[in-house]
Amino acid sequence: PSWALLAMALGCIVLIVLSEARTAGMALILALGISIVLIRTFGGQSIRSAAPVLRSKRFFVLALLFLLVLIVPGSPLPSVVNDYISKSGPADVDNLLGVYQASRAVLFEPMIANISENPILGIGFGIASDSTAMNVVRDPLFGIAISAPVEKGVMPLAILEEVGVVGFILVAIWILFLLRRAAANGIASFLVVTTMLLINLGESVLFSPGGMGMLMLILLSFAVTKPKSTKFSQTNSYEVSVNA
Repeated sequence: PSWALLAMALGCIVLIVLSEARTAGMALILALGISIVLIRTFGGQSIRSAAPVLRSKRFFVLALLFLLVLIVPGSPLPSVVNDYISKSGPADVDNLLGVYQASRAVLFEPMIANISENPILGIGFGIASDSTAMNVVRDPLFGIAISAPVEKGVMPLAILEEVGVVGFILVAIWILFLLRRAAANGIASFLVVTTMLLINLGESVLFSPGGMGMLMLILLSFAVTKPKSTKFSQTNSYEVSVNA
């Protein structure tokens, strides 16, 4: 990769840290590793061809410099990482799983209780874990419910809670299909899909098209759609090759 591309990647990392977007940042970092490993399973592409940057001496030099800055005594980088993970709060950042549980337990504990009570068909799509606490906005003319925001932090548990085991199996098949289609389009498309899925382990927004979920659906459509070559483009390419 060129120095300009590496500088842009570094700038993106700095912006992510400054934004304190913990869920998105961790999802992106984990998706990078997961995509490189799983691209062979879903797309039949080797790790060396999927991630040529791993063969770059320039990249390894920068990575080594980053590790040296991270471990050198008195470096401010560990404090920056801790503040990012804890959002500058007093959370215990020595255990990422503990941070995740502390921030999401209030959301997934009621879901687990509902799953145990309605395991097969669930409580209904888009229904809050506590339906009595839903703020339903109705159309002033006909009284039709037009909005009912629901916050759920873990998408797999939210799917199990709302549509039960039956719906969960169907959604899992759909996600596997999306991963295969994205892998066929290359590592970049596969990375987009895996990042979105990991984001939904902390912020369940994939099925919320009225908000951030709309951006998710647009990116998802972009990542899994394979451009079709038209008859004109194939004929034109043939004529160019013959003329050459």
